[in-house]
Amino acid sequence: MDDWRKWFDQTTGNAADSEIAAKVGVSRATVNRWRRKRAPDSATVLAIARAYEADPFQALIATGLVLPSDYTEKSMKYFLTAVPAPLLIEELHSRFLGKGPRGTLPFDLDTRETGHRR
Repeated sequence: MDDWRKWFDQTTGNAADSEIAAKVGVSRATVNRWRRKRAPDSATVLAIARAYEADPFQALIATGLVLPSDYTEKSMKYFLTAVPAPLLIEELHSRFLGKGPRGTLPFDLDTRETGHRR
């Protein structure tokens, strides 16, 4: 629950309930319930992420609806097919130069399966 609240507050910039409600398309009372009691269902979590241009996978992980271990090699390969070549080349170039990954994942890729570095 703490991960959800942290993600929600960071993503929305601690905006007022009425502002979040208008942006997501729900009532102010609904937003208040998310803050006080529990994360919404997966469709609503995705709607919040989209409304705030946030990473939907980080949102689902924050709610506990998806686990970091759900990111498999197969799913990563699938998503890589959607990455535009210039962006992929830029990422590879950055890593080749020893600058590390340009983006961040919602978990440590090297420890997500076993808790030990590969």
